[in-house]
Amino acid sequence: MLLHPLRKLTVTKILYIIAEKRAEKCSYGLISGILNNYFGGIEELDDNTAVQGHEDDLAMIPPPHDNGEEISESKQEENKEDGNLKKFLKAQNSVSSNTSVEIYRALTKHLEQKTKDNEITLSQPLEALWRCEERHARGHLILCARVAPNLLGSYSITSAKTSGNLRPKSIVKNKLTNYYQQVIWGEVGGYLDHILLWWSSDPLGSFPPSTSQGLRDYISEVKSTDYIPNLLLPTVLNLMESLCCHQTSTSWDQFFRKALVSSRSIKNDYYKTYGIQGSATGQLFVEMLSDLIKLNNSCENPYVSIEELPLVEQIPILHRLDHSVHTVRMWVSDRCKNLAANWDLDGFYSSCFTDINKCLQILSTLEVPSFFSLFPIRVNVQVTVCIKMRGKLVSEIRENVDKLKKTSNECIKVLAKNCRVQCLATLHMCFPKSTYWKQNGPLPDCASDYVEKYLGKMILPFFSNEIQLSSSTMILRILCESWLEYVYLNRIKFSEWGAVQLLTDFGAIPTWLMERTQLPKELLNSCEGVGRLLLRRRGESIKMTVSSSISKSSNDESSTDNMPAEMYVPNQEQWLELRAPMGAKICCQL
Repeated sequence: MLLHPLRKLTVTKILYIIAEKRAEKCSYGLISGILNNYFGGIEELDDNTAVQGHEDDLAMIPPPHDNGEEISESKQEENKEDGNLKKFLKAQNSVSSNTSVEIYRALTKHLEQKTKDNEITLSQPLEALWRCEERHARGHLILCARVAPNLLGSYSITSAKTSGNLRPKSIVKNKLTNYYQQVIWGEVGGYLDHILLWWSSDPLGSFPPSTSQGLRDYISEVKSTDYIPNLLLPTVLNLMESLCCHQTSTSWDQFFRKALVSSRSIKNDYYKTYGIQGSATGQLFVEMLSDLIKLNNSCENPYVSIEELPLVEQIPILHRLDHSVHTVRMWVSDRCKNLAANWDLDGFYSSCFTDINKCLQILSTLEVPSFFSLFPIRVNVQVTVCIKMRGKLVSEIRENVDKLKKTSNECIKVLAKNCRVQCLATLHMCFPKSTYWKQNGPLPDCASDYVEKYLGKMILPFFSNEIQLSSSTMILRILCESWLEYVYLNRIKFSEWGAVQLLTDFGAIPTWLMERTQLPKELLNSCEGVGRLLLRRRGESIKMTVSSSISKSSNDESSTDNMPAEMYVPNQEQWLELRAPMGAKICCQL
């Protein structure tokens, strides 16, 4: 120890050490005062508990006057404040000495904000703590002036007129007191969130995230309407920032974990909420986005300067929001692929349209005004970095939102590809054998049995709601094309009876559809054209009329020779090859 040079001991060093030692104790008092005011006055948990720390410190400090020195009305008011302060500190310590168990339990039951009928304001406990620390610092300065006046210097002390005791001058006392207040409340800001969230036996961090959010909203409202000392304001803002970050991380983790587990569950049926269909996982994603957007919008305030905006709180919120939108898009794409492969159209449309629309509706309420138009306003480096980081996250969020809007069309394309495979697979299971189409007999007048199975499997699921009905036209086109493709790929040979039967099967589609909904019949023209083409012989060409109205106005003979242009079938010769060869005729010559 003798090898190290002696350090000069100053008054500021003494005040700094005292502030560090009292910071944690003062943090408990500040938290107790905020919670006490939050509930509108909490009953004392233990009437016999006294504030040992504060009262011992006050007892150690000599009174500001000796032998009746300078007793005035202001001194009497200070003495009165001392009495009120001790009562207040006793009540506050009775709360903090019981580890605030009852307070935290009450906090979860009474998340409502303070009513207007309550006369207690947050400025009262904050002002009381402020005055307490001010008197504590001045008491130490008076003690220092009497015990070690050299620390203050001969120009910083004066003697009392009546008693002759030394005391610091008013200007010196005010400067040192202000320095002490700055140090202690800066240290308190580093203790508040740890004490409130984790250091007690029943910490606030172990309760649901809404508990922290309710307390933060209350402090935010009081801060905008009530007076808070200037040196205490950064401490209160730091507490609000810690509560917001804790709320953001815990609530997002909770919602995201639930949504992730639900998305991987085997049974995830869609359900109705107030008459609107949506998947269970989609509802969890909507709640997660709604919670993040609510937190983000609470950070926006157009009536304050950029330096006062909680940009540090907003950046983690925007980062999680960007990740959440990307996750929703990937989940919808993956789920729609699986549902389309299983031909679960109810689940497909509940995710492809309803879930996406509900997410987009929530995202439309996001408030992220641009700050780049305010440059070149001179701000510090930290604010500039936060603004640029915020702008980067906002641009990424908007890009992901645009991709989410296009996800529905991408999923419909996937459904169209799966529809062709489903149609061919269904026809493979129910389409009659080739011998069925080669038989001869009286011309049929009713459709085959497989038509009802085919249409019921592929088209009927689209008629459950209007959203699915909007894309059923596309599915009907794919159904007809797949029908013709199956016939052609399998090289089925048709007799005249078989061609008439296939044409009758095609003609049953409009009747089947009209019994359920109204869809454009133009989609069936190509199928009818193939049916008429199969009634021709190989090598025989068919003339095309201008329109169907012309063919209707012509006589029956011309109508059998001509076919409307909308029924035109390309590669007619390849279709005519599907006509079965006619058997040899037996000719008897008399």
